[in-house]
Amino acid sequence: MVLALYIAHVNAEQKLKPPLISRKPEEDLFKFPKPETVSKYEYHLLKGQYEDYKRRCQILIGSVELVEPLIGGPYLKVNMDVCDFNNLKASLK
Repeated sequence: MVLALYIAHVNAEQKLKPPLISRKPEEDLFKFPKPETVSKYEYHLLKGQYEDYKRRCQILIGSVELVEPLIGGPYLKVNMDVCDFNNLKASLK
């Protein structure tokens, strides 16, 4: 009978104990992934595409104007030809 009580007591303690959590060393916690590297040619190509994209966006932003009608609230209007606007919109997609 004492053996049965002891086994029940041990099983109850095992259920109450939380499982142990293994920790990683601190060195692993602060490791950052290595950034991807690109060749110098790809870098200049991407930089040129970015500059072109930036220039197009500045053209679009420069052609936006605020219209304040007599009736109704103010709104923004893109002051461009339809063809220019469609070409710009297609190139920005």
